[in-house]
Amino acid sequence: MTTPPPEGYRFRAGLPSDLDAVAGLYDACFARDALVDMLFPARRAAPRGDFRTHLYRHFERRWWTPGWVLGLLVVDHGGGGGGHVVGFAWWRRPDGDLGVWERWCTPCAWLAPLMRLYVSLKNRIRPTAVQPRPASALDRVMAALEPRLPRLRPDASAAHPAAAGAAAGGHDAPSCGAWWYLSALAVLPALQGKGLGAGLLRHGLRDVDGVCYLVGVAGVERFYRRHGFVEVARANVGELAAWDGGAVMVRG
Repeated sequence: MTTPPPEGYRFRAGLPSDLDAVAGLYDACFARDALVDMLFPARRAAPRGDFRTHLYRHFERRWWTPGWVLGLLVVDHGGGGGGHVVGFAWWRRPDGDLGVWERWCTPCAWLAPLMRLYVSLKNRIRPTAVQPRPASALDRVMAALEPRLPRLRPDASAAHPAAAGAAAGGHDAPSCGAWWYLSALAVLPALQGKGLGAGLLRHGLRDVDGVCYLVGVAGVERFYRRHGFVEVARANVGELAAWDGGAVMVRG
């Protein structure tokens, strides 16, 4: 079902030329969250622009990785063109969602490995101050947590009968690799509270034909509950125990 954009705005797919704007928007929206300080402890002492350079390269690698989808909300000037980016959503499609043709046979798929190599070379030749170990803390926490998520869903027994007996029988539960993952959703701070984030979320959800999940920063639980997400776990554990966010929320 098509979701109309808020008046004065339109949705479109993100392009490589949008990544600098997306990096700046991420910085504007999340820079004050405690998680960012935990993942990037040296960023405040780093040269000006260093953290944004890291974000740009991170998103560049992501854009050229099959399965990642960047959706944008832009100002609609009525004359075409790209439009000023005021919101974005990064989604990762399920592991089995990509067909052989899309994964291996398109021009984009052929170019993707070269572009990821290009990003790696930039990081090697002109590294940023970001420290790899702290920056991957959330990945480590979620790697331990994600295998449990299918069993933690409120309707796990009904939706996945195999999951109900997984703990007792020792069998593998269904993997959340078969789910969509909302990695980040953000709207320009000056425009928050106007329903733009809700519109951007609904627009992304129109493509989700199964279960999806996310890890929220502090204070977003109520927003996502309004759109059908349920908190099933917390990611502010272990290395991230001091984080005031970390709600792991599932929909579907």
